[in-house]
Amino acid sequence: MIKGTAARLEQQREIDQADALPLTSWLPTLKYRWVRISPVSITGRRFSRGPEPARYIAGEDDRT
Repeated sequence: MIKGTAARLEQQREIDQADALPLTSWLPTLKYRWVRISPVSITGRRFSRGPEPARYIAGEDDRT
């Protein structure tokens, strides 16, 4: 777990560099905002990830 100050990445070069890192998102979805965290503290806590749940599909009654 990392605690620190976050800053949004705005330049495409920075985003491309971040995207090339071997990092895994907590939620496996498309990302439109990238941030850099300048760490203040780091702990040894680890989280286990489970499989992604099934997606909700709207029925015809939900389209109104």
